[in-house]
Amino acid sequence: MVSKRMITLLLVLVTSASVGCTTFRSGRLPPMSEWPPAGAVPKKSISLLLTGEMKEAWGQRLSFSPRVLRTWRAHVLEAYQESGLFSQVDAAVENADLRAEARVEKRKREGWPFCAYSLVLPCIGIAELTLSTTVRNRDGDTLGVFTYGQTLTTWWEPLLILTMPFAYPGVVEGRALYDLSRATIVEARQHGAF
Repeated sequence: MVSKRMITLLLVLVTSASVGCTTFRSGRLPPMSEWPPAGAVPKKSISLLLTGEMKEAWGQRLSFSPRVLRTWRAHVLEAYQESGLFSQVDAAVENADLRAEARVEKRKREGWPFCAYSLVLPCIGIAELTLSTTVRNRDGDTLGVFTYGQTLTTWWEPLLILTMPFAYPGVVEGRALYDLSRATIVEARQHGAF
């Protein structure tokens, strides 16, 4: 017969081994009344350069891995391609008509050091995701600088294992970058950069 102590130990082990996390977004973006943007414009080619940096809550700066940057670049490129404003959208076009230099900064705020090192559950971490894009013409002249951001809140808790397929942090970050890119494209178009 199994003792109560064994059942308790088994429940603690199963619960601690099945910890899940989920991420939610917040922050105001301008309303997207129309996507892709309408209107006939002469289409130009655009080259996209994406860089990124993470700032830990205690001040340390880290670079993102090439895999993370490739994934995020794909989300940003998708927004530019779907806009229909460009004849060619690529990360490696050398002689493009326009160049978008996008910089992602993920600044971890509250909760991250405590969550990462204490392993206390449930736990919450808050990060600011900012996309700053400088648009330049072929000659290198700056046509505009556009910055948008959102707050990402991540929860770790044993029962959240069930939500991970729907709100996994990497998926939510990718969707946020896609939407931040769309807002950038709309504003850049309104200001005549595209």
